[in-house]
Amino acid sequence: MYLDDGVLDLLPWLRPHSRPFLPVLYLNPGEGSRLFSGSLRVLGGATGSALQRVDDVSTAFYVITLSAMVHSREKKKSRGVGCFPGSGSGSDTKKKRSSKMQADDVKYSEPGTKGVTVFLFGWAGCKDRYLAKYSAIYEQAGYTTIRYTMPIVQVRGYFSYKLFAKQFYERVFADGTLKPDQIVWHVFSMNGCSMWTALWGQLLKLKRDDIIEASKGVIFDSAPAFVRPDQSARAISMSSLPAPEFNAAVRESYRAALLLYFASHHAMVWLRSHVEPRVWEKNFSYCHLQEMEIPKNALFIYSEADEICSAESIEKIIDRQAAKDDTEIHSLKLPASPHCAHLRTHPDTYTATCIRFVAEQDAAEETLPPSVTDPAYKLVKTGNVESREVDALAPALADLVLEQQPVPVPQQLQQPQTVAV
Repeated sequence: MYLDDGVLDLLPWLRPHSRPFLPVLYLNPGEGSRLFSGSLRVLGGATGSALQRVDDVSTAFYVITLSAMVHSREKKKSRGVGCFPGSGSGSDTKKKRSSKMQADDVKYSEPGTKGVTVFLFGWAGCKDRYLAKYSAIYEQAGYTTIRYTMPIVQVRGYFSYKLFAKQFYERVFADGTLKPDQIVWHVFSMNGCSMWTALWGQLLKLKRDDIIEASKGVIFDSAPAFVRPDQSARAISMSSLPAPEFNAAVRESYRAALLLYFASHHAMVWLRSHVEPRVWEKNFSYCHLQEMEIPKNALFIYSEADEICSAESIEKIIDRQAAKDDTEIHSLKLPASPHCAHLRTHPDTYTATCIRFVAEQDAAEETLPPSVTDPAYKLVKTGNVESREVDALAPALADLVLEQQPVPVPQQLQQPQTVAV
């Protein structure tokens, strides 16, 4: 495990030994082999069940800690304590959030003039006014948008996303009134990616071929990645306890508790993977995503400067998808762009890439926006080695060849030469 600066400031005595420290806590999916097989499978199942109980205990500890934090935060908001504005009576504050999805949690735009509906799933701690800026990009281009952000304070694990994905499906798709002809999904970070992965699994399970076939492409924004325990702790602590409202001591203490939980959870999953099948896929959306058939057209937007979702982890998914037949994988690897901040750091390139990708998925689009010329953009098109940029240049190259005049061949080269041996 590599401890970052925030934890090292909190636990300075670990600094001399921080590289590496307790490497067993940074275990990757697929490492190791099954220990129990054949006649020992029952023993393996019992061992896995015991390990799961231990993992459940640590999860319960995490839930209690998170609930206490949320209760304290809501209490401060209602009383106007510290940096929270309030009248003291709490009469102007919002009601306590329900654990179920509310009707106004899903935001719908006005119907667009084009045939593609873009679904957006926000990152951890994303406020709707931030996600609305991304919706506006598509709405101005004539597309219909539907957006939702899974509340990170209600996440207990990947199973939480599955519960909210089911609620999202029941609220948006189940009654059959919403039937988009063409869909593009835009998911942000692992909060949005986990929500979409759980929803996609739900659609596959229910055999909603109409929605699956209508899904023309996916935009992965700062995702998907196998997030390490320290990265998860950093993301959740910053989104749950933002700097303007909570001091550094409270946030770093909570971050250390999260790090302990996520590290122990990773270790338990790794141990269980030796005695149980599909443990990684059941507990991590990154692993679940890799075993599913997802839309063949995908755009990955990411950066080397991302401290939450590493470029290396994202590129593993890119390579895996590009190796499949008939896929069209786009990537935009922006330099020095923080996590989920690509629109802020590269607004023109980001907007042009997203709009171009969505337009390419629209079967009724007659005139595509200009091609993306930024060197950070790449297209891998399996089944046809040529990229779109090369295809666009082909007519011009053909005309150039036709315009060339034949070069006269010298007389001495037209006759066969006799060589003395």
